[in-house]
Amino acid sequence: MRQEAGERGGGPWLLLADPDVRLAGQNAVISPTSIALALGMALPGAKGATAAQMDAVLGTSGWSAYGPGLNALEQALASRDAAWTDETGEHALALRIANAAYAQAGWAIEQPYLDAIKAAFGAGLRLSDFAADPDAARAAINAWVKEQTAGRIPQLLSPADITALTRLVLVNAMYLKAGWEAPFIEMLTAPASFTRLDGSTVKVPTMHTMGGEGGGMRPIPYASGTGWQAVELRYRGGPGFDDAPLAMTLVLPTDLAAFEQHLTASQLERITSALEAQRASFDTFIPCPWAKPRDHPSCYPYALQLSLPRFSIETRADLKAPLQALGMPLAFDPAGADFTGIHVSQGGGDRLFVSQVVHQANIDVDEQGTEAAAATAVIGGTGGGPGAAREITLRLDHPFLFFVRDLATGAVLFMGQVTDPSA
Repeated sequence: MRQEAGERGGGPWLLLADPDVRLAGQNAVISPTSIALALGMALPGAKGATAAQMDAVLGTSGWSAYGPGLNALEQALASRDAAWTDETGEHALALRIANAAYAQAGWAIEQPYLDAIKAAFGAGLRLSDFAADPDAARAAINAWVKEQTAGRIPQLLSPADITALTRLVLVNAMYLKAGWEAPFIEMLTAPASFTRLDGSTVKVPTMHTMGGEGGGMRPIPYASGTGWQAVELRYRGGPGFDDAPLAMTLVLPTDLAAFEQHLTASQLERITSALEAQRASFDTFIPCPWAKPRDHPSCYPYALQLSLPRFSIETRADLKAPLQALGMPLAFDPAGADFTGIHVSQGGGDRLFVSQVVHQANIDVDEQGTEAAAATAVIGGTGGGPGAAREITLRLDHPFLFFVRDLATGAVLFMGQVTDPSA
């Protein structure tokens, strides 16, 4: 299943600039995959107009298609996780995804719903006593998230998130640690200027590399369009992968705000397709423009000199307002939400609705690769070879976007913007 994103307002990219989550103009990172999986756990219990709105935001045509698709996506991503040893040493690509459902003890839940989330997500029901001890229930959920994210998200839920009226919490957690296919050389990292959105500059540790075919270098594809430039860096994959399974796409807009305003899944697809075409071009050598006709040497298309600041970002956001704006307000309406597929209210006093969707993500990018984690909680409450034909230099020295993608499925595991690497 290829993960699709909503076209309206850029779908999940809306969160990067949404003032309700206070990310506009700031460093930010989110995991669309984690958000989709957590909301997906609520979908089989939604009915009527509530389900229709969720389908529209998630870009699906109902649970019968979405459930098996999410299950297939999780299984595909799980296959990327591997540890291995080769002639260069020990390596690992860690990509772990886990789901859990915490429900109020003694609170009636429809059996078909439990069967659906068990089949699609492997999420068995865990009983908590939110009513009597919300702090203990919250601590148990946070401990589970901390364990699943290798300690990178120790406290997803704050005391205000879980109350005595909470009845159901659906949680997804994701952890990634991946090494670059060709690591940056640490001794080449040096301070360089980065221009912030307000025009001020700051010196930040900046990594440097060259991509091409000669001297053992790996090709780094480069593409450009109106108002943007992009490159793709791949991560090392384990045995059984003929090609790297994951990549980071880096997009440098001329104007970040204007670019994000028009960023959609289709636009991202156009960028990644252009990069794929450029990568394929390295398989075809061309006549060298600087050679004499009688010499007949060949060149690979271009060498790329890339400068990328090291960065470390963490974001925590309540996604209620952005999801309402994307088109699913009913799920958050205490009087209008229809989750009778999960719980049938007895007299209307304990009608289930989504009180919050809490998302937290963080990412570290350095010379060796990327380490990142994300968690999402849906809270239900009641109440040396040939030369190059040309050289390209790309310095990511002003605000840029990044997308960590699974190449086979198209899933965007992490995405974000870097507006100040020193922050």
